[in-house]
Parts: sequence; structure tokens; C-alpha cells
Amino acid sequence: MSAERKRYAVVCAANFNRSMEAHKVLAERGLDVASFGAASRVKLPGASRDDPNVYDFDSITYEDIASDLERQPRETVENYEARGMFEMLRRNAKIKPAPQRWQTHSDRERFDVVVCFEERVFDNVVADLKSRSGGSGEPLLVINLDLSLIHISEPTRRYAISYAVFCL
Repeated sequence: MSAERKRYAVVCAANFNRSMEAHKVLAERGLDVASFGAASRVKLPGASRDDPNVYDFDSITYEDIASDLERQPRETVENYEARGMFEMLRRNAKIKPAPQRWQTHSDRERFDVVVCFEERVFDNVVADLKSRSGGSGEPLLVINLDLSLIHISEPTRRYAISYAVFCL
């Protein structure tokens, strides 16, 4: 089966940063791709480390998250702007309406390759796959591409994602 005919899932913790960047990169290359988060909730940086912004998967849109963040104190909003969070939210909203959780996607939605972007995400995905009954019997490749530990530029990260997937 050629790379163009495979169905890919890309998964990070919150379906906000790495999985959405990978979704964009792979879709731009014509691949059939979906993206997910594998944490229990979408957790984004807040005004302080001890006060993150937490949202439920599958029930809030990227636009709703942006609106919520924009209502916070001005200094906090400026911090989000400096970190590129609103830019990421605009990018995400162009790709799909809302963050989706891996563990709640339909069993009818089949993938050939699942690319995770963190070891604990990989562990969550594998645990979920093991807990599902009545698999299709089709082979599934699940890999971890932990780019969070590598300090590289964004163009290099985009290239690494593409290269890794096309090498499969």
C-alpha cells in the first residue's frame, strides 16, 4: 500500500500544538490524516503554572477557546500572544472545528499508522487500543516521535514529521 493510501492519526496530549502542526503538514502533502489528543482534558498554559486553562474534549471549539483566552486579564492575553497561542488557535480552526480525544473516537474510524508525539501519549494510545474489543484484524503501526525533547526550528520539525511518515 502506498503512503498516499494509508490513513494516519497524529496524537499529542491536547490536540493543540504538535498533533495539529503534524495534521497540517501531512494534509498539505496530500495524506489522509486525523488528529487527536490523548489526555483526559485539553490543558493549556494559564496565567501561572498552577492555574492552567482546562477544557473538555469534543465539546469546545478552537474559536471558543480563543474567545475564553481573550477575556482574561490584558497581561495574560499579551503573554498568550507572545507565545503564539492565538496564531495556533487560528491555524487549528482552519483545519477542524474542535479538539478531539483519541479515546472517544469511533471504532469505525480506522487508521493504518498512529504517530504519537510524547511517550506518555504513546502509552495512553496503546492502552486504549488494548482495551478496545473486536479489532478489525488489520495491522496497525503505532510509533512515538518525541520531538518535544529535541530543540529544533519549526521548519526542521515540519521536515522531520514529513520525513518520518514518508519513511514508514
